[in-house]
Amino acid sequence: MKICIIGGTGHIAKFLVPMLVQDGHKVVVVSSGRKPLPQEWTHVEHQRCSYLRDDDTWQNFIMEVEAEIIIDILGVDLLSTYKAGKGSCKQLIACGSLWMLGVPKQIPTPEITQGPCQFLGYARRYKEIQELIKVAAENVARAFWRAVDQPQKVAGKIFNVGPNYALSAVEFVDPAECYTKILPNLGGNYHFRAHMLPDISRLKETLGYSPKYTPEESMQRAVLWMENENLL
Repeated sequence: MKICIIGGTGHIAKFLVPMLVQDGHKVVVVSSGRKPLPQEWTHVEHQRCSYLRDDDTWQNFIMEVEAEIIIDILGVDLLSTYKAGKGSCKQLIACGSLWMLGVPKQIPTPEITQGPCQFLGYARRYKEIQELIKVAAENVARAFWRAVDQPQKVAGKIFNVGPNYALSAVEFVDPAECYTKILPNLGGNYHFRAHMLPDISRLKETLGYSPKYTPEESMQRAVLWMENENLL
């Protein structure tokens, strides 16, 4: 199957692409070209195009790719991408964020609106995902990978992706200091302020999904990566 991944050189894609290639799919990675593909991606096609809203060049580009599945990780203009690709595309998988559901009233948080989204970009993406229904790092990549394999089970649905449980923020940082000194802007401290723990029961029951890493393992991997990159 020919699969087009928009935002294919980012963090999620670096895990997703090898999974799809291993399964025998023809993978087309679309990016702005600022970041090169890993050297080992010898069986991956790389196409460069700027992803802009209401852009004829982008829409014509998507039409010409003729992908059977489009995985849009960036979500800049889901409606235009859907319309441009629907001639050949059998399945569109869009990446959102738990932030788009609003400040959680229920934890774990199910795949339903909790309140107004405080971030314009995510609010717009959530609205477009809902409109399309009327017409996700390695754990997220695993969910996309599962969705490619079982399109009839995921069509017209929103799925949360995340861990089975969460670590308490107070184990790592004093909340008051975080909100006022370390990360005073909302985009920086929202993970701590809103207790981000999605309810992933629908994804488990529908696709047999399970996270590859626990929160502790993910934290350890992140710290080791920062050490290797000389960020600590």
